Amino acid sequence: MNTSEHNKLSEEANRWVVRLRSDNADAIDKASFSRWLNRSDAHEQAFDAALADWQILGALEHTPAAKATLRHFEPTPSSWGWLWQWQSAALASFALVAVLSVGFLQALNPPAETAAGQHFATARGEQRLIRLEDGSEVKLNTNSSLHIEYTEAQRFLVLDKGEAFFKVTTNRARPFVVDVGDGTVTAVGTAFAINKTDTNIEVTVLEGIVSVKERETQPQIKPESQVVKADERLTLDKQGLSDVRVTNAQQLLAWRDSLLVLENQPLPTALAELNRYLDTPVDTSHPSLAKLKVSGTFSLQTPESTLAALVTTFGLQLDESSATPRLYVDGE
Repeated sequence: MNTSEHNKLSEEANRWVVRLRSDNADAIDKASFSRWLNRSDAHEQAFDAALADWQILGALEHTPAAKATLRHFEPTPSSWGWLWQWQSAALASFALVAVLSVGFLQALNPPAETAAGQHFATARGEQRLIRLEDGSEVKLNTNSSLHIEYTEAQRFLVLDKGEAFFKVTTNRARPFVVDVGDGTVTAVGTAFAINKTDTNIEVTVLEGIVSVKERETQPQIKPESQVVKADERLTLDKQGLSDVRVTNAQQLLAWRDSLLVLENQPLPTALAELNRYLDTPVDTSHPSLAKLKVSGTFSLQTPESTLAALVTTFGLQLDESSATPRLYVDGE
C-alpha cells in the first residue's frame, strides 16, 4: 500500500471512529461500518490504529488546557481541509484536541440519509422469493425482514430478523455479505440459510462454503471467524461462535418447499417450530408433552391442519383452566 492509499484509509478510519462515538449513530451507520471494516485486513488495522489514537486524545481532552481551548474555539469551514493531518501532531497539541472534539462532531454527523437499496418483509406464515439484480436469489421464511444494499464493490444485505435462504451467483470480485447483528456471513458462490432468533443466529450451508465472522466487541480482541461447508451448521450468539457440526441441510431447509420434516423430535420442539407459522401460537410448556416424540413430514401451507393432526395423533387435550390460550396436555 502506497502512502496515498494509507492516508486515505486512515482518514476513513478516523471518520468512522467519530461517527460511531456520536450519539447520532444509528443502525444504518453500523451496517455501513460493518461493510467497510470487512473489506480487508488493512481496513481493520487502520480502524484499530485510529481507535487507539482517539483513546489517548480522550484522556487529553479532560486536561485544563484542552477545556480552556474548547471554550474559545469556533471552527470555520476553511478549517476542515487540514484537520485530517492531525495524527502526527495531535498528541502534543491541546488546541488540536479541541478541534477534533468539537469540529469533527459537527462536520461528520450530517442528517441521516435514507438507506440505499430495498427492504423486504414477510408476515407470519408467509414466504417470499426475491430475485436480485446479479442473478442471486433470496427466499424469506415466515415473519422475516431483510434489507438489500448492492454496490459496485460488494453485495451487502442485512437480515433484521427471521430466516432466509440465499442462493448466490458466483462473483469473486464482489463478495456477498449478510450482516446479522452479532457478526457477518460472507459467500462467493454458494447456497446457505440463516435463521436469526432473539437468542442466536444459526447458519446452515447447503452448497459451497461460507465464512462466518463475529462482531468486534473489544478493539484489543480480534473477532473470531469460522468456515462452514456443505451439510454443516454453526451457531453465533453474543458469546461468540460455536463449533461447526455436521447436519442434514436438506432436511433442515425443507421449509423452502413449505414442509416441516421431523425425525424423532420432542413434541414441544416440533410445536415450537410450528408456532412460527400459526396466527395463535400453542403453549408448549406443560411437562407432560416432553416425553412425546414425533417423526414425519408435515405441511406448512396449512399449519392449523398440521396442528390438528398432531393433536389427534397424540390424543392431546386443551387445558381449559390455563391462563394462556391453547395450552395442550397429554390426554393419557
